[in-house]
Amino acid sequence: MGFDHVDVQAIVRALDKELEVRHKSFFTPIEANTILSALGLLKDNPKIPGKNLRLVLNAGKLPHAYKLGGIKSHWVIPHSSMRRALDKPYVD
Repeated sequence: MGFDHVDVQAIVRALDKELEVRHKSFFTPIEANTILSALGLLKDNPKIPGKNLRLVLNAGKLPHAYKLGGIKSHWVIPHSSMRRALDKPYVD
């Protein structure tokens, strides 16, 4: 998947807004990709929900998102104002 057509700033704005509206502290990639797909910002993979967003996360395009740690750990996508102390997310 190429990232030339992915508007990262629009993705961050959309997810931040949805976190605020839904009063949530974070989204999982599946939740977030469903929202982004509905908004036309990032098509979801129907066979593997959340895969396209995980590719974006693994490429480090959302620096405020992070893995809880370790192999097979889950991505956490908080509000962009909640930056981690680490500059880069953990990637297996």
